[in-house]
Amino acid sequence: MKDRNWKDLIIETGVDNLLNHIVEKREATISQASEELGVTKDQVKTWAEALEEKGFLEKNHSPQNGMILKYTDNNREKADEKLQELKEEVEKKSKTVKKELETRKKEMEEAKEKLEEAQKELEDDREQGEEIFDKVGELKEIENEIDETIEEQKENPQGLESESVKLVSRIDNVLERIDEAENPAISFEKKEQNIRKKIKALKRLENHVKSTKEKEKLDKNMKNFSKFKRKIKKNIYRRDKEQQ
Repeated sequence: MKDRNWKDLIIETGVDNLLNHIVEKREATISQASEELGVTKDQVKTWAEALEEKGFLEKNHSPQNGMILKYTDNNREKADEKLQELKEEVEKKSKTVKKELETRKKEMEEAKEKLEEAQKELEDDREQGEEIFDKVGELKEIENEIDETIEEQKENPQGLESESVKLVSRIDNVLERIDEAENPAISFEKKEQNIRKKIKALKRLENHVKSTKEKEKLDKNMKNFSKFKRKIKKNIYRRDKEQQ
């Protein structure tokens, strides 16, 4: 017990009770303190030695009464000294705790701000996600229209041009809006690339239709020209025959 810190010693219930008893009585024998506190004499001696070492009481020996424990003015001064030391230590620790609390409060406020920012970003991402989801849906719808238009071309190549022009115009408009979007999702980019490939196929079909129409028009003109030539030849032949 001699190696113990005085603050740890003084808060121990038995030691505290012994010190209070000696302060109140100013002095007491080991036997009296043992009887008053309800503990053995050996326990009182152990506590008394620890208190004496720290300067909180004094021990004297009497031939008649044995060991006598006293609380003197010197002990009171020592106790006041220790009390002041304790107050200063508590005050110092209080300042440290206060500073630590202020630091923790600042950290908490910063964490709160980050949390609020993260929450706002999540809301923004959710809005952007919904916007991307809507655009992907629109792209899927257009993709289906392209597939249907290409399929219809196989059955009716002549009827493709007017519908495909409208569709291509609509696709260009959608893709232009997509290009303006910030940070599109990867799946969204893949969908856009797929659409662009189908647009190329669709435009090639348009060119094919136009070429087909021009060819038919040329063939028709050639037929008319051939008819005209035959008619001229026939008229020339008839005129020559009449002149003979």
